Amino acid sequence: MEMRKFILLLIIICLCVNLNAQSNLFKQIKEKTGLKQNEYLVITYFQLGNCPKCLIEPSEIINHIENSKKAESVKFVALVRCDREIELKVFKRETDWKYFLFVDDGSSRKQLGAEPSTIVTIINYKGTNILNCNNGEIKKNMKKINEFLKDD
Repeated sequence: MEMRKFILLLIIICLCVNLNAQSNLFKQIKEKTGLKQNEYLVITYFQLGNCPKCLIEPSEIINHIENSKKAESVKFVALVRCDREIELKVFKRETDWKYFLFVDDGSSRKQLGAEPSTIVTIINYKGTNILNCNNGEIKKNMKKINEFLKDD
């Protein structure tokens, strides 16, 4: 009986740590971007040295959102898999990224409730992951984005 209590306690602690990590990343991004009540975060996941195809797909999604009426209520964020801020500067220069940048230690997708194949995540002001676009699903992703853009 004691072992069951101990295992249950460990599970509860792990869940609390996981939820805290998720909320900490979101809170950090929310604070740095100045996200307001009626705004959304459009988060893209990149790695240094991505192939051109890996840059094009999320860029198409971003361009589509930028050209919509809803663009005013969106903050674009790139989470770049790297170790140092200087690497973010290289990424910014090489890709001509003009929005918010954050270092990704490799755990951001999990912390934000996205699958490993996710290339773009949309999160509301409360931190709820409302949409995930996965790699290689161009038509499906554009359909999801169009649905998001229709909602008002």
